[in-house]
Amino acid sequence: MRSKRLCGRRRPRAGLAPRVTVAEFPGKVIDSRITVEENGAMLKVTNFDHKDRGVYTITVSTKAGSQTSARRDVQEYVAVHHVSVAINVSHSLLSCGEAWGTDPHFSWLHESGVISEEVGRMSLDGKVLYLKATPCGHFTCIVSNSLGHSSATYTAEPCERQGSGATVAVVVLVILLVCAAALAFFVWR
Repeated sequence: MRSKRLCGRRRPRAGLAPRVTVAEFPGKVIDSRITVEENGAMLKVTNFDHKDRGVYTITVSTKAGSQTSARRDVQEYVAVHHVSVAINVSHSLLSCGEAWGTDPHFSWLHESGVISEEVGRMSLDGKVLYLKATPCGHFTCIVSNSLGHSSATYTAEPCERQGSGATVAVVVLVILLVCAAALAFFVWR
């Protein structure tokens, strides 16, 4: 019969901690929060805590005594925080970043709507928005993961609405015609 030993934990950036055997299959478990399932193939830690993060090693031994090991770096799943948007004017792009978070997913909005092809296109990872023209309006980068989301907005000059110049010209022309008609009426009386 093969035995499996699940052991070894060290904290990143804090140097190497001594190896600790946390479970053996079949056999013992040193912490009531730890269980070995799937015939020794899965180690489950309930109420995972900051102190539980580290490098876990599973070692499989055959009856003949040969061993094979595999390692897995286990970290806490962290919500995304501190999202920022930066602009590179010379390259017409907006860049989105986040300070920390596990498995971040990036998406963009322009004026609270989905980015259209007329506005630009996103990089494959979603971190960069390549703009087709000088930016105008509000650009929002949303970074999310399974724990929530955070966002940041870049505000440029307001966008000019197409046809607004023609609308202004028509309004001014109507006002001038009304004034001219009123003047003609007073001169005729």
